[in-house]
Amino acid sequence: MATPVRPGVSYSGLYEAPLVGKDGRITQVWYDALLGATAQSNTSGDLSAADLVAGTGITLTTVSGLPPSVTITATGSGSSATRAITFTVNGNGSAPSTGVAGDVYIPEACTITASTLIGSVSGSIVLDVWAQLFTSGVPTVTQSIVASDPPTLTSAQSVQDVTLTGWTKSIAAGTWMRVHVNSASTLTWAVLTLTITVP
Repeated sequence: MATPVRPGVSYSGLYEAPLVGKDGRITQVWYDALLGATAQSNTSGDLSAADLVAGTGITLTTVSGLPPSVTITATGSGSSATRAITFTVNGNGSAPSTGVAGDVYIPEACTITASTLIGSVSGSIVLDVWAQLFTSGVPTVTQSIVASDPPTLTSAQSVQDVTLTGWTKSIAAGTWMRVHVNSASTLTWAVLTLTITVP
């Protein structure tokens, strides 16, 4: 499967992706963590930087030798991707009980940028979010990341917080995240969405 060479990202292992040069020849591109990114033609004829078109943040340099090759260099800081972590708190027809409501594993480092809370109807609920490295065991209240600004609905059906005052926003790769219901009334379910950016 093709894996792009992304600017600003550290790669490990060997990545491979097919390209078609401007002359129609099929070219195979490799990215090796130790040797750098290179492209080599799998048909006869010389390959030069003129045979390929560089994308944004990519420079191409012709390298002499046998077989002839092109060095591909990823530059710049790259762009981040926006994703979401979602927890559903379900009271099964009644107000959700206090206690642990859900867990999720975060496989890659990310930054929380917003918290959005939606209820089944206008009601009240207070949630806590705990997080610590998976290898350190089950997160507890002592690993709360929301400080004194927990996701909260107060006689409302929706709320969004993009300030996240006091929150620990940077989440390490390999984090175990848990949501805890501190209190709830009137509504029967709620959905907490944490908007995150991933480098």
